[in-house]
Amino acid sequence: MTGRFHIRIAPDYSFEALDSVVASTLDDTRYEPPTAPSAVAGLADRALRWMTALQVLHNIPVSDVHRVGTPAMVEDGWSEVAIAAPCYARGASDGCLSRVIAAINAILAASENTESIRTVLDLEDLKVAFKPYSVGGTNMFHFLQAALDMDVPFSGLVSNIFSFGMGAGTRWLNSTITDQTPNLGVKIAHEKMSTAVMLRRAGLPAPVHMLVADGAAAVRAAETLGYPVVVKPTDQEQGRGVAANLGTADAVLAAFAEAQTVSKSLLVEKHFHGKDYRLTVARGNVIKIENRIAGGVEGDGVSTIEALVRAALDTPRFRKFLRDSGKVPLSLDAEALGLLGESGLTPQSIPPAGDYVVLRRKNNVSTGGLQIRIGVDDAHPDNVSLAIRAAEILRLDFAGIDLLIPDIRNSWLETGALICEVNAQPQIGVRTTPEIYREVLSGLVADGGRIPAHLVVATSGTEIDHADAVRGASALGCHGLSTRSGVWIDGRRIVGQPGDAYHAATILLSERTARSALCIVSAQDVIDKGLPASRFRSIRVFGRDSSADTHKRELATLVPMIKPHAEQLVT
Repeated sequence: MTGRFHIRIAPDYSFEALDSVVASTLDDTRYEPPTAPSAVAGLADRALRWMTALQVLHNIPVSDVHRVGTPAMVEDGWSEVAIAAPCYARGASDGCLSRVIAAINAILAASENTESIRTVLDLEDLKVAFKPYSVGGTNMFHFLQAALDMDVPFSGLVSNIFSFGMGAGTRWLNSTITDQTPNLGVKIAHEKMSTAVMLRRAGLPAPVHMLVADGAAAVRAAETLGYPVVVKPTDQEQGRGVAANLGTADAVLAAFAEAQTVSKSLLVEKHFHGKDYRLTVARGNVIKIENRIAGGVEGDGVSTIEALVRAALDTPRFRKFLRDSGKVPLSLDAEALGLLGESGLTPQSIPPAGDYVVLRRKNNVSTGGLQIRIGVDDAHPDNVSLAIRAAEILRLDFAGIDLLIPDIRNSWLETGALICEVNAQPQIGVRTTPEIYREVLSGLVADGGRIPAHLVVATSGTEIDHADAVRGASALGCHGLSTRSGVWIDGRRIVGQPGDAYHAATILLSERTARSALCIVSAQDVIDKGLPASRFRSIRVFGRDSSADTHKRELATLVPMIKPHAEQLVT
């Protein structure tokens, strides 16, 4: 999005108060105040940075690259400055910018009591306003942010499915479900009993389950298998409804009742004593291992457990979780009190420094759990191979293998282990490996997912006939061609009457059979709709009468817009 700011500010204005308010609205998101040549440019830069960071904070993927022009004095102390800002959804950018401008004006107008200004930008209102534009799922948002960092083109398809790359380099993703993930593998992985059957058939360590219809049947199953046991749904993921290490009939009944709130298909299995590891497999390789630890607090030798929980909930990690989900992941509820009682503790107990007090029965992040990264080279090769084989058995290109084992450094063939779950759509996790989304995406879309693409922009009154277009494509070595009349690949017309040249170009650039492309659009297409791709090998602005005033006016408008997106610009 582009536009102009009108700004009036003292040349020696101190941005300390403004920067403090901006940082306070972003929690753990990094905010670095800009260094600008003037107060006007500095204020414009801050507005754009704040607008971008707030969108990212609410799962709207936007780049942090923006531009602020040279300010020009207009009248009565006012300056005008041109700006260009990244935009994923125009409604989100416009709405956020208007709120940011209002907040900045309120801060600039305040002579004292800056703390009270923090409420000017209503973050809860912003969360509601952003919801229609936010990308669903942690994985998908971070894949899109990685694409922005790597200059990989992307576009939304339907629902939460996105296309990365262009032409023959295109790949589709829905979280970690790809265009090569088999539906049958996903179906089996979604059903825990079916997964266990498949793993056991292949000689891999998997649990023996007993399907139960009610609480009494769950208790009988636990007595048959022997305590402790696990109660879990057969058809849920991410730990929903799972309760482990249940040692009494009362605990089984309570776990069964809780699990029934998320599923009607429940099972009981024998609890396996071991540490909980998630091994993430991508295209036949283990790319990440995490030790998952149940939610709790670490003692400091001074504070009570109750005080430690309060302090944990005030950390950026838990504040973000509450903001995103509306849920408090850690509290001294019945589950926590029960675990404390089993350990002879109360909320007023003061644990020694370094002692970890467990307050949850399952190890998921959604219930306050911790993730500790383990180096793949630190795991025994047999355990790495076990995870890879489990994914291969279900034919999954991406999989999260949940492994219970006494120590990941020792072979499962010697110590025993249990694959308790195979997740066909694993959350890769950004907290311990912020770089991993870029690594995965680079493996999916070779060379940035781009094909050689060229653009010709025809100014008003200029018509390029089909024969000339074909000759132009041939001269540039392009076997794909798009114009307002249609789309051709290898001389075969695949689309007729696309509506306009911009739409025709987007069709060509999304075709898997397109290995190179020449797109011909009009100047008005670019002015009204922008460019059909973020970067081209070359952009040529062409007019039959280059001396005409209309051509010159359009050229003056077009060149600043398209220059940053062309490796070679010809006018």
